[in-house]
Amino acid sequence: PAPCVTSFPAFLSAVGTRARILFTKEPSSQDALHGRSAILRCEVEEPSGVEFEWLHNGLSVQDTERRFQEGSNLQFTAVDRQQDAGSFQCVARSTVTGEEARTANASFNIKCEYESRASEPAPSLSS
Repeated sequence: PAPCVTSFPAFLSAVGTRARILFTKEPSSQDALHGRSAILRCEVEEPSGVEFEWLHNGLSVQDTERRFQEGSNLQFTAVDRQQDAGSFQCVARSTVTGEEARTANASFNIKCEYESRASEPAPSLSS
């Protein structure tokens, strides 16, 4: 009789080779003052082999002196009421598997400095 040949299913060799991208820090919506600095944070559990991209209203953010990616975070030297309106999202992509993960959207509630002062209680005058 012919020898019995046992072959392992191909799927066994792929088990455990695909690590999921898990965020440890995601950007959150926050108050910001027009013209002041701010940062949106984005970090993953296993950053090696992961590249980051930031989206603003669904479009890739291009680095400028005012707004740029620093590591995996998005840094703002001066938040702008018009240019930074809308939503920001961090995209993490594995350079090995091509797997992609996206954070929830975050946005700024941008106020002018005089608005934040106006909301402070007026000093009380005591005689």
